[in-house]
Amino acid sequence: EPAVCTVGYSGRDSIAANSIVLRGLGIPARLCEIRYRPDPAASDANITICKTCDSSGRLLVNGRPLEIDDHAALKHGDRVVFGWAFCFRLVVSGNAPPTGEEASSVFENASKEMLEYSMTSSMGGISMMRAVGHWQAELMRRSVNEGDVEQFLNAVGELMVQVEEANALAS
Repeated sequence: EPAVCTVGYSGRDSIAANSIVLRGLGIPARLCEIRYRPDPAASDANITICKTCDSSGRLLVNGRPLEIDDHAALKHGDRVVFGWAFCFRLVVSGNAPPTGEEASSVFENASKEMLEYSMTSSMGGISMMRAVGHWQAELMRRSVNEGDVEQFLNAVGELMVQVEEANALAS
């Protein structure tokens, strides 16, 4: 039987005590479960993470969002983002630590992955897709060069991420 750690916050809405308590935006009473099963035959243990809450919680593994009841196998060096503020790197004892450029890029990559996730999730709605298409067509009609159009749409995408985060804070 695997060891199970739960991640969430402890408070009046908490469904049970959690093994790992985090407080912040995107951290509901029970965000996820982390299951650990030692494997003596392999160098890595069998570690999985499963999102257990609805859309109010945010959980990313190496930049990929997990939906409710999604499972992801974790391995040494993986990045896990809980909510909007907590980014961890999994370290499995017995594995070599990253060196040089690999070590310095771990959280740089996480930042890029989270921005990419936020931009794609913000623009997931069909109305946003229509608006982007309209803006692009209008800018091209006005003879704005393709590079400037791309730069403008990227700036709008980054602003949408900030709007999404502000809306989450206000709700």
